[in-house]
Formats: sequence, C-alpha cells, structure tokens
Amino acid sequence: MAATPIKAPTVVLQGNRQLTDIISTTGTRVINVMLLIAGAIAVGSLIGYGIMLATAQGDETKTTAAKKGITYSILGIIVITLTLVIANLITKAVLVG
Repeated sequence: MAATPIKAPTVVLQGNRQLTDIISTTGTRVINVMLLIAGAIAVGSLIGYGIMLATAQGDETKTTAAKKGITYSILGIIVITLTLVIANLITKAVLVG
C-alpha cells in the first residue's frame, strides 16, 4: 500500500497588505529582541561599573574609569529606549498606514 502524501498548509495572502503586516510584525519582534539584549548588556555594565566605583577605595584611575563607564551606560540605556520608541512608532505608522 502506498503512503498518502502530506499536504503542506497553504497561506492565502490577500494582496500586499497582509504580506506587509507579516514582514513588519516579524521585523518588530526581531528589533525588540535585539534591543532587549542591548538593554540587558547596558544595565549589566551599569551594575558592573557601579561595583567598580564602590570598590575603588580612593584609587583615582579606577574612580575615573568607573564614572566614565557609568556615564556611557546611562547614555546607552537612553539611546536604546529612544530607539525602541522610534521603532514602535514607525511600525505603527506602517501597519496603520
């Protein structure tokens, strides 16, 4: 007896609108995951530089390096947050459209 072939599911796209929705939704998810990872790294570095500052014990070079690191970490968090807001605004504009 011959095996019956399995039918692949069919995806019905109604014009370009649905395809655009699929692409933008997938793109948004990828961007959000990347920004989440970048944010976790920035917060981790902020914590690390905070510990470095706390354990510097008056060493001027460690204190200066820790302060610069904290500043850059905070700037990174701000840039990541703004990027997330802008990406979501663009996605909503494309989806609504």
